[in-house]
Amino acid sequence: MQIISLQKKLTLFIISIIFLALIVVLLIIIPALKQINELKTSITATEQFVEEQYLKTQHLKSSVRHLDEIKKQIEKFSNITVSQNDQLKIITELENLATEHNITQYITVKFIDDVTHNENLIKLPYYEFSFVNSGKFLDQFNYFKSLEKLDYYVTIDNLQLDNQGNSPESETVARFNAHIYAKPI
Repeated sequence: MQIISLQKKLTLFIISIIFLALIVVLLIIIPALKQINELKTSITATEQFVEEQYLKTQHLKSSVRHLDEIKKQIEKFSNITVSQNDQLKIITELENLATEHNITQYITVKFIDDVTHNENLIKLPYYEFSFVNSGKFLDQFNYFKSLEKLDYYVTIDNLQLDNQGNSPESETVARFNAHIYAKPI
């Protein structure tokens, strides 16, 4: 049997320790580091998901807090529009206003249901009224004030006033278009 020198024993021992350390690094530490990185990625994704869910929950709680206010707004919206097929009721009401204010009134009406090409910001069906009203200027003015007090929203386009004389008692002709929005079906 050959005796191994101390230097060779020491070299063999160091090589064995390095080999064992390399095996430990390759079989234990590197897989553990990979697992740690995967856990880090998973935790980050979970944190992001929880954050998104928290924000959604906060938004939902805010919506629930404002639900009564939203219902009131919807009720107001419902009150400023009229039911479809109510043109006879509206015309009767407008004629009664004209009679009340000593106005001679000529009305045409059409219902606009296709609002996809509507230039207005409000994309609702509406009644389009064309008016030619005759009466004294003060009566015309009071008629317009009464239109403002109606239960529904009336928008007036292209108001044109033509005075037929110079005295306060002379006739004034008012030509205008008005829109009254209808509830969608």
